[in-house]
Amino acid sequence: MKTKTMAIFGTLMIALSLAGLAYAHWSDVIYINGTVEMGELIFGFTEQYGSADGKMRSYDFTKLPLVYDIIYPEPKPVGEVTCWLDVPETSVHLDPPKTVYKKMHIEIKNAYPEYVAWCDYSLDNGGTIPLDVVNYCVIVNTGDGLTYGWVDVDGDGRGDYIEAKNAAGEAVINIWFEPFFWGQIDPCNHVDQRIYIHIKEPAEECHTYIFELMIKASQWDP
Repeated sequence: MKTKTMAIFGTLMIALSLAGLAYAHWSDVIYINGTVEMGELIFGFTEQYGSADGKMRSYDFTKLPLVYDIIYPEPKPVGEVTCWLDVPETSVHLDPPKTVYKKMHIEIKNAYPEYVAWCDYSLDNGGTIPLDVVNYCVIVNTGDGLTYGWVDVDGDGRGDYIEAKNAAGEAVINIWFEPFFWGQIDPCNHVDQRIYIHIKEPAEECHTYIFELMIKASQWDP
């Protein structure tokens, strides 16, 4: 009788144990809530410091750095150059917000052979992450009759100045930058730069030359 009772008790305990696994097993959960706030990449101009002009007397673009001789300014103030910024873009992450400009206009009037114009400006990082200036491009098919391309002086595979040629293969316009900046600009920092535009002897009278340049930046990559 005692043995039978023990067997019943054992069976009951097994049943309760199984029932506990099904109905009385306690549990709890925890959670991970993720919030990813993305940074902001804004590249543009923030200052246009001024513009001026002169006359090219001589130059040597066969080696780097570029060597040239300019009369600052031209004794006879004939030409006129004006630069201004356009197309503003304002950051949304900076406090206070920062505005940069996506386009700079350069307008040259009454130019003549050996005329040189230049504009001073800043390249600015208006965002929250570092950026790298990676490319300078020439927008072609502007309809001015010239073919624009880069000249690689030192053969490193990277253009050193822009040369615009007419249908006869003659250089009409040379364009270059000082400094020719490549590399990193940190948030809320800028790099001052100047662009030179040299009108050469084959330039036509009563003609309008139009070009557009693009400076490209990408997110910093360590």
